[in-house]
Amino acid sequence: MVAAILAPSMTARIKKSKKDFDFSFENQAVDWKKYAVQLVDEAYEFIESISTVQHGTDVPVFGVAGPTRARERRRH
Repeated sequence: MVAAILAPSMTARIKKSKKDFDFSFENQAVDWKKYAVQLVDEAYEFIESISTVQHGTDVPVFGVAGPTRARERRRH
């Protein structure tokens, strides 16, 4: 998510080209807004993969309890 927030500002942070005595290079053009959307989608996908929610769990309508502690005390 942090990378998605920072992605639109990367155009100003990364130099388009650099030249020196021995070498020169030019970075590829990147659509940072499109990349930010992709990063948000990936973040939500990863969050969904660690979810512990179980869908469709069965909850009993009623249950039968064993003897209470009061009854156990009377037996002794």
